[in-house]
Amino acid sequence: MESGKITTQWGSQATTFSSRSEDFKNSLLKAIKKLTVIYKEEFQVDLFLTYGTLLGAVRENDFIGHDFDVDLTYLSKQSDGYKIAEESSEILNEIAANNVSDVSFQTGHCGQYKVKVKEGEHTFSIEIFVSFIKDQRFYQLFWLAGQHSPDIVLPLKTRKFKDIEFLIPNKEEHYLESIYGKDWRTPNPDFKYDMSTVDWTVFQEFLPSANRQYWNKYYNRKIYKDVWSIKPSPFCLEVSRRVNDRTSVLEIGCGNGRDSYHLATVSKNVTAVDYSQKGIEFCTKTAEERDINVNFSVLNLYNLTEVLGFAKQNKDCFDIIYARFLVHAISLAGEKNLIRVFENCLAVDGEIHLEYRTIGDARKDKGKEISANEKEDGHYRRFINPDEFKSRLELNNILKVTQLEVSDEFAVFGDEKPEVCRMIIAKDSL
Repeated sequence: MESGKITTQWGSQATTFSSRSEDFKNSLLKAIKKLTVIYKEEFQVDLFLTYGTLLGAVRENDFIGHDFDVDLTYLSKQSDGYKIAEESSEILNEIAANNVSDVSFQTGHCGQYKVKVKEGEHTFSIEIFVSFIKDQRFYQLFWLAGQHSPDIVLPLKTRKFKDIEFLIPNKEEHYLESIYGKDWRTPNPDFKYDMSTVDWTVFQEFLPSANRQYWNKYYNRKIYKDVWSIKPSPFCLEVSRRVNDRTSVLEIGCGNGRDSYHLATVSKNVTAVDYSQKGIEFCTKTAEERDINVNFSVLNLYNLTEVLGFAKQNKDCFDIIYARFLVHAISLAGEKNLIRVFENCLAVDGEIHLEYRTIGDARKDKGKEISANEKEDGHYRRFINPDEFKSRLELNNILKVTQLEVSDEFAVFGDEKPEVCRMIIAKDSL
């Protein structure tokens, strides 16, 4: 192995700080300070040192020799999982859109991600974890899962790391003991996080992957009704009239694939994505059994890395983008990334066709309240105000809503008549 290189617990190769020059480490400290100032000025949040970076600062007033990266966190202003994700997504999307000087998005999702920070001749990778307080307990992805009250962190205090002041937790020694054990003061190059001991319950709500687990379980059922798994929806039949064998079609949130299968009977180029791995496995198997040609794959709209990769790979690629009952099933954090896919992947003369539940739907008053328009009754729903959604779609002057119609006759199923909106969106010619 190359000198100074190690294989991390996560299987990647990294260069340890013991192999870095003093000039490199001093520039890194300046980059960390720059990032804390940017987050405070741009997003009104305080980044503070955590994990190995805090350990080195407190124990050695230096980067730990066998460590290799920088860890920071900030305390969310929110306590509800979906709202925390929305807040984090706001920050990530500003950075990913290159709206923040000297900072660029590298990889990750709304709970844990890496950014690149330019400082002098160097560009550094810095990892950021999101923390929050819920029911008077402190949580920080991924290790601190409510074992402590907020005073372990608050009020934040300052500490000099070499010659630069940074924010650190209020009870830094107690904080470090919670992560590294009672012998945290003794260097341990062999330390590894035991991920099997982590309680992910609250973090699942935050990311939010609880809804993903619901759909994985839903699509893992062994028996499917024909009307549910085979027959296309009325909305799909309507949209398919605009499709021919040369139309490039993308369905987002394909679920059990019922509409993708039908679209593939009129087009030779259908791509379908969903964030449920079990759903995609079911769709792929069903398509093979029925000899239907659809390119099925997983796309997690809460993971900005996946979204940016998909958008780059499919730039201006699709004549029709189709999503039925998706928009109301994702939080605003997911919606922001969905709009990014729309803006990047829709062909110049293409159309986006959406059908979603509105604020007039009777289900809006059922289930556990997350916010005025967000409920959970087994799984998450966000009831959409079409005019407000239209404003968000058109915010960047890339998309233009060309048709918007609301009715409780569009998606009748048995005794249920949900109020839904059908919307057509094009790329703004301006």
